[in-house]
Amino acid sequence: MSTTTNNSIPCPAPSPSAQKRFEELQRWAYYRNTTIEFYKRLTDGEREILGEQLHKAWSVYHIAPNMWIKLYGGTKVRAVIGLARSFNYLSASEAVWLLREYGESPLIKSANAEIAISEKGLVINRYPRAVYWRGQPIRCDWNVKYNKSYEILVAAATKAKRCQPLCPSDLDSDPKPNSISKSLSRLKNILEFPADLGGHFIPDRSCSEPGSQRLNLPHSMIHIFDTEAADF
Repeated sequence: MSTTTNNSIPCPAPSPSAQKRFEELQRWAYYRNTTIEFYKRLTDGEREILGEQLHKAWSVYHIAPNMWIKLYGGTKVRAVIGLARSFNYLSASEAVWLLREYGESPLIKSANAEIAISEKGLVINRYPRAVYWRGQPIRCDWNVKYNKSYEILVAAATKAKRCQPLCPSDLDSDPKPNSISKSLSRLKNILEFPADLGGHFIPDRSCSEPGSQRLNLPHSMIHIFDTEAADF
């Protein structure tokens, strides 16, 4: 028996120890109480995607792994492992081991994300959306309520990673000099957004465009991942 990766490449079947551990986690993930507790932890925007109220979400998705897949994508295996990590029922090393055993990928991004978070810098994950600062998650609704603020943060971090300022023309074909300062003001006014991180945004006059701003962090302290960083 063999499993396949997301690219349909055959790979060996999981070891007996991996199968046993995954089956334990799968039973837990399918419990009614797990689904209820997972739903309670979601942001308002995530609940809106699933149906706003638990009974509506339950009637469509039935179990927590299905809700996870609807919100964040991926396979059933990845959903079970992601749930277990989010509840601290599974260590990062165990998660990587199980993913490898079940032919899931990518793995290296997951390991790199754990390292980046532990280094206490700014870590941004694009999908599912998540932001970490000084080793801690910034817990707010980046998907719906603060979608625009998330986008400005990603844009500023991307430019800072290249040691460049964020200029108005980076965001708009018809830029206004105060557009970035207004967007950053909304970002910094988010209740959960760390004040010390907000203090690293400074005006930048090296750019010819008025209103340019810089995220004043060393590029080595900024990490941006496309997928999976938040899960594992």
